[in-house]
Amino acid sequence: MERKQDPVGERRACCGAAGARRPFESAALPRWPEKGVEAGAGAGAGSRRRRWVQRQCLRCLGGGVEMEAAVASVGKTVMNCLLSGAKAAITEDAEVRQSIQRDLPFLTDELAAMHNFLMIMDTENKHKMTSTRVKEIRQFAYDVEDCLQDYKVHLALISWRQLPRTILERHRITEEMKGLRSRIDDMRNRNLPYHQVEDIRISSTPERSSFASATEDLVHLIISINDKELRAIAVWGSGGVLEKTSIIKMAYDDLKISNIFECYACISLMRPFNQKEFLLSIASQFYENLVEAVVERREKHALDTHVLRQMAMTKEDDSHLVDLFIAYVKEKSYLIVLNDLSTFEEWDQIKTYFPNNQRGSRILVTTNQVEVATLCLEPKNAVPELIQISADEAFFVFYKVDSSPSVGLDSTVIKSEMKQPDRIAIHSDEVVLEDDGLPESSSSPLDRDSNVALKKLCRSRTRKDQKDQFIGRRKEKYKLINLLSDCNEGYHHQVISVWGMDGTGKTTLIRSIYQSYQLEKLGFERRAWVTVPRPFQLTELLRSLAQRLVEDSPGRKGESALGFARNDLSTMGLNELSEKLMNDLTGKKYLIVLDDISSLAEWDFIISKLPRDDNNGSRIIVTTKAEGVALYCSKEETNILNINGGLTEEDALDLFLYKVRMDGDESKLKPDMMEEAKIIINKCGRLPFAVATVGGDLSARPQNIIEWRKFSDHISKELVDNNQSPEVINKNILTSRYEGLTYHLKSCFLYLSIFPEDFDIRYRRLLRRWTAEGYSSATRNRSNEKVAEEQFTALLNKSMIQQSKTIASGKTGFCQVHNLMHEVILSKSEEENLVLVLDDHITSCSKDKVRHLVVSESWSREKKDMQNIVDVSHIRSLTVFGEWRSFFLSKKMRMLRVLDLEDAYGLQDTDLVPIGKLRHLKYLSLRGSFGIFNLPNSFGNLLNLETLDIRGTWVTKLPATIGRLQNLKYLHAGMPSYDEDDTRSYGQTIISLLRDFKSFQEDMGIRFAVSLIILLISSWLRNLDLFSVEVPRGIGRLRAIHTLSVVNIARGKAMLKNLKKLTQLRKLGVTSINKSNCKELCSAIADHGRLQSLLLRAEGNAGLQGCLDDLSPPPEHLESLQLYGNLMTLPEWIKQLENVQKISLRSTNLKADAAMEVLGNLPMLVILRLQDNACEEEELRFGPECFTGLTTLEFVNWWSLKSVKFEGGATPKLKALLVDNCEQINNGGFSGIETVSSLKEVSLLGYNYDQTYTEFKEQLQQQLNMIKPKPDLKIL
Repeated sequence: MERKQDPVGERRACCGAAGARRPFESAALPRWPEKGVEAGAGAGAGSRRRRWVQRQCLRCLGGGVEMEAAVASVGKTVMNCLLSGAKAAITEDAEVRQSIQRDLPFLTDELAAMHNFLMIMDTENKHKMTSTRVKEIRQFAYDVEDCLQDYKVHLALISWRQLPRTILERHRITEEMKGLRSRIDDMRNRNLPYHQVEDIRISSTPERSSFASATEDLVHLIISINDKELRAIAVWGSGGVLEKTSIIKMAYDDLKISNIFECYACISLMRPFNQKEFLLSIASQFYENLVEAVVERREKHALDTHVLRQMAMTKEDDSHLVDLFIAYVKEKSYLIVLNDLSTFEEWDQIKTYFPNNQRGSRILVTTNQVEVATLCLEPKNAVPELIQISADEAFFVFYKVDSSPSVGLDSTVIKSEMKQPDRIAIHSDEVVLEDDGLPESSSSPLDRDSNVALKKLCRSRTRKDQKDQFIGRRKEKYKLINLLSDCNEGYHHQVISVWGMDGTGKTTLIRSIYQSYQLEKLGFERRAWVTVPRPFQLTELLRSLAQRLVEDSPGRKGESALGFARNDLSTMGLNELSEKLMNDLTGKKYLIVLDDISSLAEWDFIISKLPRDDNNGSRIIVTTKAEGVALYCSKEETNILNINGGLTEEDALDLFLYKVRMDGDESKLKPDMMEEAKIIINKCGRLPFAVATVGGDLSARPQNIIEWRKFSDHISKELVDNNQSPEVINKNILTSRYEGLTYHLKSCFLYLSIFPEDFDIRYRRLLRRWTAEGYSSATRNRSNEKVAEEQFTALLNKSMIQQSKTIASGKTGFCQVHNLMHEVILSKSEEENLVLVLDDHITSCSKDKVRHLVVSESWSREKKDMQNIVDVSHIRSLTVFGEWRSFFLSKKMRMLRVLDLEDAYGLQDTDLVPIGKLRHLKYLSLRGSFGIFNLPNSFGNLLNLETLDIRGTWVTKLPATIGRLQNLKYLHAGMPSYDEDDTRSYGQTIISLLRDFKSFQEDMGIRFAVSLIILLISSWLRNLDLFSVEVPRGIGRLRAIHTLSVVNIARGKAMLKNLKKLTQLRKLGVTSINKSNCKELCSAIADHGRLQSLLLRAEGNAGLQGCLDDLSPPPEHLESLQLYGNLMTLPEWIKQLENVQKISLRSTNLKADAAMEVLGNLPMLVILRLQDNACEEEELRFGPECFTGLTTLEFVNWWSLKSVKFEGGATPKLKALLVDNCEQINNGGFSGIETVSSLKEVSLLGYNYDQTYTEFKEQLQQQLNMIKPKPDLKIL
């Protein structure tokens, strides 16, 4: 068939060739008449068509001018429209910006007023009518804060690339601000102003609670310098005369009431100084105060005031008045307050009137000149103590420190204490050990002067050797040990029930035995302690039980070291877990503790999953609050312990004194304080938890009768009723303690309701979250991290939280909230609509504007349920426990600051992409998320991110966009490493996985199995260390980075050049060090003067040998050093580490004697950890007069170590010794340990049960028995 010819196509081709403008061609050219086409035939029709096209093209070319004019006209019209729209948009945008600039300071001021109102209301006893008002204002303050934060994130820094989006965001925020202003007007119309608080009984000073705290600090300082010398105390600061004198007046009034001194006077100095007026003014106040005191006490005998009257009536010269005055004060103890001392000459004259009468008198001086404050004392012994009034106001109190330690409560800062601050450490196999345990320390010149110490006003400081002690319940403990040791052969596992209400000490009693030496004698092969989860979930309980059987049983620690073990507990179902438990326990002698069983059904479910045909003396211990449950579990009354009552008065008093840091020594208490202590413990019903909580709170207060009486009066009078149940008494005590917290501590404490009951909260995890949420705000002199540390310590010392997972040194990296306390904070957070926990008990009713969302492990995880339950648009934090689902993250979560997915399972790489849109995010933890292999580039959009924790993931390379995170402070990465084997050993792992691939992918999933094998092959071929991450070139732009670990430097020196730019770096971990990059690394490290913690690691036989010699001089402020890899000889610069407090060595293969000599001479060394082949020799010797400051010594996974010898005078301050998986140390393994008189605790971990082990323990116990007081021997 002949193809039809297209005249229009030909026309277009022609016009196109001729340069015609196609957009207008269809309008400019007529169409070919179709009839003509149909009428024509053959070549004639085709020629006519071509001629017609040519004519039209010529017409177009001839009319080009008209065409261009048409185009110009249309373009001009369009441009005019665009310019008109742009002008209107610019005008509108300018109005929007003006509106924002007007509303921004207004809302900021309103937010400050609301916070002030909430603080004031918190310090008062709120009445029911004001509770609704407070709640409404609190929620409104949250909304204002969200709006201001939104402005900061979206509009504070404008990028031209994002200008259109910025304009849209600006309009949205403007509308939000208008809405907030309308709500403020509405609140005023409803008579709910937060500016006016006349109806509230409050001091005129807005910082009332802070002033009260500063007053307590000053009183504490005055009375804690416990000696008979006359002491001058000078007060100086920039707070102004009004602030200082008001606090000093309050402190003076408190001390007058206490009657600690015999005479009191408070005067302001006049100019010019007049001796007679000065002395008479003091004498008249002596007289008035004496009369007032006698009238108040209603004493009838005559006053001895003739000398004072004689002074008032003297008409002789001033010398006679001076003699009378000196004679009078010489026989009295007095407190004199002198306000506004201006010159040293004035002080030089005044001090002659007050001789040192050895009666413990005090003179308190205020001055506006720091030189006068220091010259009032001996300058070299003048100690300044900071007292914080508010975030911006503080003053210093100077007092004298003797050259020798004085006897008193926290009265003198000794050099060793100043240079060796308290540390919180954990024992872990992770690479960066100090991250979770060691608080940051700030260096200051005062800290490094042996004569001047800045003692931070922190009565909440934990005592270094403080550790949990079991006090009381001796009969119950003896009976429990007998029940455990009374093995009835042929009898099924015996069940022992311990019942009593919460707070009576059930858990503490059992824990005192669980890790004791007495238990080890009974030879339990398997051991586990689990707390029954709430709500009850059998699968989760069995999973925890299986895990604890691995971690708690002797000789089994480390069996699950490889995270991709085939039988991963997190993926097992109920039947698989039941089968595993049966296999692990059948035929074994085991001890299982089931803490907090609440019903008969729970017991039936659990017992059905445990073997019942054993007859080898296995035991199960059950704790419960119900007597019926106890009898049901044990069957026999002889196997039941009832501890439902309180302690004896003697034990309760011992526990109280121990908690207030007096170690049970009654001699330190005055008679009136002893009587008050007995009143307090009786109000607590002598219940262990209540007594411990109250004692812990009092330990953070000045220890004098005034404070104790105030505290006693504050405890609810309802507690005096002895008919109340222990549970009611405990809850009342805890509620009273909660109400006694400061406003900011309450917020921090309520935040803990996010974590489940009995959950071990990691120290650093909590602190980073506090700072990200704004609970720990920086002040002029303290960073927000430092404030968070102080808040944590305050809660710990007030017994609001408890240490958990302690190690031999008595320190902890974890804390817990007692179950009773957990109930209190859950109810309080529910009242304030602060935290919503999605669990099995959640209802379908929606919560209004919840701020913190928690997905518990027990929740059903139905998407429609989540949408019906909660409005996520105002959520600030999302925490997931257990399985992750992709719908947990919503586009509506714009305000999310914290996303905590630590140890959540089910996460995959694709789930991370939406996270990049969370512009407000400050804290992101993917720690332990085993299915993560790569981070998306969208993470570069998280411009406000401060903490990124990807430890325990398979991420080995950071995205290139990570350099955009200008606010990033803490970056943690890498899998935990257990040794320094060469990466070529990956080949064996790959072959093993490929051989068992079918079963491996069935257990772990096909996606994970393939991803892991590809990663291992890639790392093997590239010789890449899996236990670290590669960082991009842009890492040098992270100028705010504080912690960076662990980074791989094997594949390029660009990272080392960028490392020099990170001027704020405090903690650094580096791996894959070799001869080709070591010089650049040493040069980069040497430039970091602020570096406090350093980890250096190298794999293979070459290791670190010869790689660290160029690191000289080392960082001046280095406090923690970890060296992992073959080293052979310690570098010379180690001897220059004058400030290092912790050293950890692993696989270094050093010469033992030479290494111990170098390390033993480091003056500030406190913690020494020696791991797997730290030295070549099998014997280690601690020579005389070495390691003079060492308090903690740890031997970990050192399989070849056989003996440790302590020679006379070695380690004179050693308190804690940990031996973990060092099976070769047996009989005679610790020669001379009985000479270490300072030893408090020895912990053994990872030993197998055999005859050699039993003999070793018995011999070690005999050696420890020779030390007085006897150290504890713990089996972990």
